[in-house]
Amino acid sequence: MVKVLTYEEKVKLFGDPKPKPADKEGYAILDKEFLENIKMFEFPIIGKYMFHVKVFSQLLKTLEQIKEAGLDKEIDVEKTRQVGGTFVPRYQRWSSRYPLSSHAFGIAIDMFSVGSDGSIEKTKWSKKFVKIFEQNGFVWGGNFKSFYDPIHFEINRVL
Repeated sequence: MVKVLTYEEKVKLFGDPKPKPADKEGYAILDKEFLENIKMFEFPIIGKYMFHVKVFSQLLKTLEQIKEAGLDKEIDVEKTRQVGGTFVPRYQRWSSRYPLSSHAFGIAIDMFSVGSDGSIEKTKWSKKFVKIFEQNGFVWGGNFKSFYDPIHFEINRVL
């Protein structure tokens, strides 16, 4: 069974972003104090991205292990930089009728695989690639029951 953190668990672990709908639909204005926890970091393979300070080291370690295992060739770095990413102050499903996305907490990353051409449906990862993420406290969106999201990895436990 895939365990995703609830909104309440995210607030307890990472702080309350106190979202307010922004002028642009789907985006949120987040609390300044909360935003102090979102910083820019340099990661192996993918370069600079924003992530929550409490768990950036988990993504760093994951990508180091991906590289050491020779699995970095699975990542389409160019497409990931164009349409993937980490921190985005937005609501789930791009609608303020839903809770904040894990991306708004700075605890998720969307990446595209080589051969996907930037398509969610065409994104495929090896079992070993996914396992490295899972061993480092992430859940993979390809295992979600409600919505197949193979580009998505998010923190589900703090190590």
